[in-house]
Amino acid sequence: MGEIYFLGATPKDPVGEWFLIHSMDSWIAIHACMQQLTDQEILFFPLMEAPSAASFAALIRNILDDGSFEECAVDYAAQCYDEEWCRTEDREPAEVYASAAEHWINQLQGFLRFLERSGGFMCD
Repeated sequence: MGEIYFLGATPKDPVGEWFLIHSMDSWIAIHACMQQLTDQEILFFPLMEAPSAASFAALIRNILDDGSFEECAVDYAAQCYDEEWCRTEDREPAEVYASAAEHWINQLQGFLRFLERSGGFMCD
């Protein structure tokens, strides 16, 4: 699926200028886990102003720091990849799930760094 490009509104440094998620599938997985872990609706608008971006960054930092995102991502990966497919790839299911979760965590950590330095963003 397609890419998602985020452009910082008032970047504080080069990290806040832009961020790219290379796969809509990754973004869907990240969103699903964040939605499951929070008691609020996580909506992604094409524009987010600085105060909302800062609040969103704090939420992301919390679910990364407490380990709940990783646990949720492994569970979500288990829903996405069936065990038979994993074995046809000569990999154990747990290895596939952990690898997918690690990829989503890395993406979310990069997005967090961007959010903290972007001063808000526009999404393309």
